[in-house]
Amino acid sequence: AAMKLAPERKKFMEIIGEGGGDLNADIRNFCTMFPPILEENHKFL
Repeated sequence: AAMKLAPERKKFMEIIGEGGGDLNADIRNFCTMFPPILEENHKFL
């Protein structure tokens, strides 16, 4: 069921590339900001 919800790779890359920004910078930013959020959720659970 999860595979049906996920878009194909090509479509996914089109969607995330629509912002016109620097995708690599966005990924670095996400990787920097996500771990503290994940840690907070882990402590909560």
